[in-house]
Amino acid sequence: MFEMLSQGGWVLGVLFLLSLALFYLISSLYSFQYENLNGLETQKAAVSEAKELLRWMKVIVTVAPLLGLLGTVNGMVKLFEGLGRDSSSLNQIGVMSEGISQALLTTQCGLLITVPGLLFIFAIKLKFKNRGLI
Repeated sequence: MFEMLSQGGWVLGVLFLLSLALFYLISSLYSFQYENLNGLETQKAAVSEAKELLRWMKVIVTVAPLLGLLGTVNGMVKLFEGLGRDSSSLNQIGVMSEGISQALLTTQCGLLITVPGLLFIFAIKLKFKNRGLI
């Protein structure tokens, strides 16, 4: 795992932290107990808190693919820097594979955060709607 994180650069580290934050938000919202809320004010406060957590989920789901794209650009810059520096064909193959690997890895991780996150946002909104909370 550490090899993969180092291969993806700092962008992959940030994506990893975002995935942990998204997992926390999903688990907090999905296990939310609405039945135990007594009184209208308590229910309104809980729904308000849940909506705030949902907003943060939307931010993470929006930022993750953009960070993946940033990692792609970093990988391509690394690729072209290496091509300009090394003139032997064997070194160029290694540099090219490193840059392309970083580019693909960060893009993949950004999408792996976004797609399930969007599905959970949809599921949670549906849960709220079915209970008449939004």
